[in-house]
Amino acid sequence: MIQDFSELFRVCAGTAIIFLTLFLFYRKHILHLFDPLLYFIIAQSFSIELGFLIIDDPSYLINFLVCQLFFLLGFFGFVGTSLKKEELIKISGKKIGLLKIPALRKEIMEHKYILK
Repeated sequence: MIQDFSELFRVCAGTAIIFLTLFLFYRKHILHLFDPLLYFIIAQSFSIELGFLIIDDPSYLINFLVCQLFFLLGFFGFVGTSLKKEELIKISGKKIGLLKIPALRKEIMEHKYILK
């Protein structure tokens, strides 16, 4: 647990490193600032850092990290290919701003367009 402010910097730095690592894995699937996947990896980085802080037994920590690893592998095993902005523009036939991408993705999924 954090006892004073000197440890707070280490915890924030560790969380930032974990977030950047997760962001590099998931970046092709994040289409927007308000994408739920982005908020998931923010929460996941804090939970992994909390696991490092709280779990004292190495076998429990290894079990926790293996569960995180299998979630990551399962995500990429079943998620399919990511939608690219160029593909979204090609399908819609118009320019897309950053705030319109999630709505267009929903429209694509509802009409079951097949992207090549």
